[in-house]
Amino acid sequence: MKDGVDILNVARGGLVNNADIKQAIADGKVARYVVDFADSETVNQPGIINIPHLGASTEESEDNCAVMAAMQLADYLENGNILNSVNFPNCSLPDGNVGRITITHKNLPNVIAKFTDALSSVNISDMINKSRGDIAYTIINTDHEIPADAVEKLNAMDSVISVRVIK
Repeated sequence: MKDGVDILNVARGGLVNNADIKQAIADGKVARYVVDFADSETVNQPGIINIPHLGASTEESEDNCAVMAAMQLADYLENGNILNSVNFPNCSLPDGNVGRITITHKNLPNVIAKFTDALSSVNISDMINKSRGDIAYTIINTDHEIPADAVEKLNAMDSVISVRVIK
């Protein structure tokens, strides 16, 4: 590219290497870098203009975000599905036949086998397990109501953080 270009980054932070952009400005390759993801490496730097990140700050987008958040919260409360959580993995499963249970647990080997063993008195019709770092979340649909003794077995496991019977 020619020398003295202006670069505008309103896509996402981390898309541009800050050390490289500062060097490109110092070398004259880049005249100005405009970014809406300010961080300590870009604030008050010559040739770098930090602007507020306002992608979701219009009245319409605020309304849409509120509706979306309410729908996702309702889906979690009613079905146990998780979408767009900050600290949990996305985990969603269509509604099953009779029983549904969710298990928040440590992300360790062999835990799914222990869950299915605890639920061996019912037929598991569908299941999904997702993890994010040290935490995992499992949704299990069954063809029968979830037995109380199975819930007790699950809650007694060291790897289990919480168990929730949806239906």
